[in-house]
Amino acid sequence: MIEDMHLLTDTPVDATSQFVMPGIVPTTLSVNPAKYSYQVFDLQQQLLSQNYELAKITSRPMLALFGQGGYGKPGLNFLKNELEPFYVLGVRANWKFGNLYTKSNDREIMDLGMQKITARKETLALQTDVRFSNYGIEIEKIQALTTKDRDLLLLRQEITETAKIQLENGVMNSTDYLARFNEERVVKENASLREVQLLKAQYMLAHIAGNYSD
Repeated sequence: MIEDMHLLTDTPVDATSQFVMPGIVPTTLSVNPAKYSYQVFDLQQQLLSQNYELAKITSRPMLALFGQGGYGKPGLNFLKNELEPFYVLGVRANWKFGNLYTKSNDREIMDLGMQKITARKETLALQTDVRFSNYGIEIEKIQALTTKDRDLLLLRQEITETAKIQLENGVMNSTDYLARFNEERVVKENASLREVQLLKAQYMLAHIAGNYSD
């Protein structure tokens, strides 16, 4: 078990290590809409929108100015055999007509992709709400059982203390006393286990809500 803890936490753990119960997580939580799972869907929708805008830009005619100059003999006038400067200026146009035919198709693809992402996001939100609600109900049940465990432990401690006095006075034998003592120990172990279960459920609730990242 110690080796497993070391592998899972990447923290030096040995037989002398002391384990400390973590703090209680507040249960008054709500699902955080900024949870990383939802951010992934938002980024996917942004990417689809940007790709569509890029496709729109590439479907537009592209205009470019160009110029060329030099010094030669003859210049642009071939009938004039003299050394003179020359230059040429112009406008270059480029239009990919094929993009015009795919523009509407690109729009449909983007809309369909948006709808799919929205549906997946809504499904995740529904699943998250259900899990959040289930863990909230589980926490309430465990808290009720924890209260009963404390009451039962107090009762068992009183019984054990009474049995101890009876043992010291010779009214009870050691076998009966050990039976009472073991019953108290079992109740104490069950109560400790229940506290761990409660903490686990609380941390799971916080994780589902997206309010806890440590």
